[in-house]
Amino acid sequence: LDAQGQFSPHLSAPAGQFVVVSKDYKNPEAVIKLQNLLLRDESKFDLTKGSIGFYPVRLALGPSDESEFTVQAVRDVLSGAKTPEDFADKPEYKLLQGDLTNIKKVKIEPYDKMDIQYWNPTADMGAWTRLYSIMVGVAPNVDVQMNRVSSLLYSQTNSMETKWVNLKKMEDETFLKIVVGGAPLDTFDKFVTDWKKQGGDQITAEVAEAVKE
Repeated sequence: LDAQGQFSPHLSAPAGQFVVVSKDYKNPEAVIKLQNLLLRDESKFDLTKGSIGFYPVRLALGPSDESEFTVQAVRDVLSGAKTPEDFADKPEYKLLQGDLTNIKKVKIEPYDKMDIQYWNPTADMGAWTRLYSIMVGVAPNVDVQMNRVSSLLYSQTNSMETKWVNLKKMEDETFLKIVVGGAPLDTFDKFVTDWKKQGGDQITAEVAEAVKE
């Protein structure tokens, strides 16, 4: 919550992988066709035949609302308002059919209660791990009005290329220690000072300059 009591989550970059094609390739459109086929058919792949990782020039593609869409779809199936077959025309949500098929294996009635005692993990541990995390962890994204905040810049500045890895490592370690009780809350103040000294101020200035442009 921010100072006004509003949820203001930070949105991550919409893309983290890229396929680059040489302009000299005879058929550069083949790469786009491969990605389109992957988006259309990945949900139907028989993974017993091999890993999806071997798909040529594979990018992990998915709708930006994939998790939220899954929450609502699972709720509709649990309530009886819809069946898994009603979502057969949504292949871009590649794990959805499996989720909708598995939900009643691991979810115990009442279906509108998500507390841990209303689940049966032993029925299918893999399905439970995924569905519990979605229905408990992602559900607030559906139920709570949020002020989604985008970054000013998603590309890297010059200083980020050499300093960001260490700054991020320091951030992750400090936050984890505070969360698990391994360090007092005021450790954050020292983290901010160190972060700024070790390149944070320089990066901040570079971002401000890039945004002006």
